[in-house]
Amino acid sequence: VKAPMFSFTRLRGADPTLGVEMASTGEVACLAPDVYEAYLQALEAAGTKIPTPPAAFFLSISNAHDFADTAKTLIDLGFALLASPGTASSLRALGVAVDAVSSGDRWSEDALALIKAHRLHFVINIPNTNKTTLPHADDPDSFTTNGYLVRRAAVDFGLGLITNEKAAHLFVEALARRLTDDAADRKRPRHLDEFYSGSFHQDVP
Repeated sequence: VKAPMFSFTRLRGADPTLGVEMASTGEVACLAPDVYEAYLQALEAAGTKIPTPPAAFFLSISNAHDFADTAKTLIDLGFALLASPGTASSLRALGVAVDAVSSGDRWSEDALALIKAHRLHFVINIPNTNKTTLPHADDPDSFTTNGYLVRRAAVDFGLGLITNEKAAHLFVEALARRLTDDAADRKRPRHLDEFYSGSFHQDVP
């Protein structure tokens, strides 16, 4: 599995979201017994800090309904969840126990305070890319939205950040497998010939 490497930490003020344009400055490829462990190892090699319980996730998701089961998985694994007011309201309506970081319109201020205090450890922010409010150089005010400020803070303070829904689902599933299976065996270095010979089982989603 390949994971991209980005230079957002060197690009002051750049919004760490992905579009159709090529934005990575490199890739890291990793081999593992299955795609889930390979994905986590590739992210780690690219510089992402993989959280362990009871670390806190921050969620701000445009379509929270599709993320409810994945959020429940994080809770079952022992992670703490905080969310933007809209995401928290949607997830609670679906039976997910999650607290809102704030009830105000400028909830990013409270989220940033928690990030700076090292009380949040990973951010999953999936913006609605159809919105014209995504940051744009011709609109300075677009760089003050809640979503942009949280994404930028995650990068600046070294938190893991995912902004793609499919990647977020895969990440949580990979975490679940690592934390519930024999982690030492999943991360054990293997000779390349083991991969070529298929001497161990590989799961393909």
